[in-house]
Amino acid sequence: MSPHWKSIAAVAIVGLGVAVPARAALTISSQSTQGVDCASGVCTATAKNAVLNVGDLTNLLAGSDLSVESGKLAKDIVVAADLHLTSANMLTLDSARAMKHAVEAGRLAYLAGRMAKKRYADPSSPLAGLI
Repeated sequence: MSPHWKSIAAVAIVGLGVAVPARAALTISSQSTQGVDCASGVCTATAKNAVLNVGDLTNLLAGSDLSVESGKLAKDIVVAADLHLTSANMLTLDSARAMKHAVEAGRLAYLAGRMAKKRYADPSSPLAGLI
């Protein structure tokens, strides 16, 4: 992983250097890009098992901030290639399954009395000091 990453939001990173999984996932790897649409700084999986080539990702990120989203078909994002990102632009990985688990965890924490009830929204992470 590169220290140049600025932000990773709601990400399900399974591991580096692993084979493409059988479950529904958008995999970032050295394989050719397939089942992914990229437009206006957002790459979204359009297939249950999609692949985003790591070189394509690096080239897109060199031009602007980039968000990689698992979408409705691919539930996870798997990083199966080394990322050597030197761009100052922000990379955001947005996984549908990770968001679902985050919402469930927040609800369970509230029910367990670990979170106070508030009348306003409060971010769980500070905006300053992002990675």
